[in-house]
Amino acid sequence: MAGRLRCGMPTEKENTLLEYHRKSLRDGTFRTNEDGSVTTVRVIGVPAGGKIYNVPGFDPETGKDLDEMQALEKFGSVLESFPSYQEAFDGPIEEHPSNVAARKLHKVIDLDRIPTQ
Repeated sequence: MAGRLRCGMPTEKENTLLEYHRKSLRDGTFRTNEDGSVTTVRVIGVPAGGKIYNVPGFDPETGKDLDEMQALEKFGSVLESFPSYQEAFDGPIEEHPSNVAARKLHKVIDLDRIPTQ
């Protein structure tokens, strides 16, 4: 899954996150942070059924960050539309495939033009 993103071609499920980000930009529902950066999606990993699902951890409707439980409540009915990775992993957490994929997606997100407010 993450291999396609490495080549600049997100998978269909990674596109779900990318579209969430881009919709936030289009709608102006992103958060401008103190350092001038913006938050549109804030990908977090949510464990469910032996997998880690990368889901949005930012709610553009409220402008607030979601914790794992809030994200599961908000996206539980559509969880399968997001990228997932086996939860079991023998290595440092920062190298878990879900974290690697989130970092790669962030590089694609960083290429988008951020509207000025």
